[in-house]
Amino acid sequence: MLEEVERWLARRSWSAEDRPLDRLLAPPVSKRAELGRWVSTVRRGCYTLGGGSRHRQGA
Repeated sequence: MLEEVERWLARRSWSAEDRPLDRLLAPPVSKRAELGRWVSTVRRGCYTLGGGSRHRQGA
């Protein structure tokens, strides 16, 4: 491998072992609001489709 490529990879690569678990599982800050809106929309849709029931069908 080219030395330049090795240096680039060394600077930009990381392993899951390099990060705390809570950081690995948490969405990036820039995506949290977007994810929250998406989850809210899905929940509202499920609530509406379920006739107002908050329980899954068949549960």
